Amino acid sequence: MNLKFKFLSIPILIIFLVLSGCNSTRISVEQVDLSGNYTVKRINGEIPKVSGLKFSLNQEDQSIHGFAGCNSFFGKYQKEESRIEFINMASTEKYCQEPFVMDTEFELLNAINETGSFRFENGILTLYSRDNLQVLFEAAKEILK
Repeated sequence: MNLKFKFLSIPILIIFLVLSGCNSTRISVEQVDLSGNYTVKRINGEIPKVSGLKFSLNQEDQSIHGFAGCNSFFGKYQKEESRIEFINMASTEKYCQEPFVMDTEFELLNAINETGSFRFENGILTLYSRDNLQVLFEAAKEILK
C-alpha cells in the first residue's frame, strides 16, 4: 500500500467517525419523548419552598398542565432537537395568603416563560434560559410502575 494513501486514509476515517457520532446524537435528541408527569426539584438552583410543584407534558398535543403551589397553569410547547419553547401560557388567579407561595409561583412561571432549551438525562428534565443557557429549573419524571 502506498505510504501517502495510508496517511490520508487515517484523517478521513477520523472525520467520518466524528461526523457519524454527531448525526446519531442529533437523532436521539429529536426522538426524546418528554410526555409524562414531573415533580419540580429546583428553581433557579434552589429547592422550592413549596412542596407539590408538578406538571405534565403531553407530546401528542404538545401541551403542559401543572400546579404551581396555589394556582394551576397550562399552555402549549414546541420542541425541536434540544430547543423547547412554551407558548400561550396561562394560569388561574387565586390569591394565596402565604407570601412565599406567590413568590415560588412567580419564579416557576417566569422560568417556564424564559426557557429556550432542555436536556433530559437519567429521568431529570433540565430547562435552560434562552438568553444565557442558565439552568432555570430541574424536574424529576415520575416512573410508572
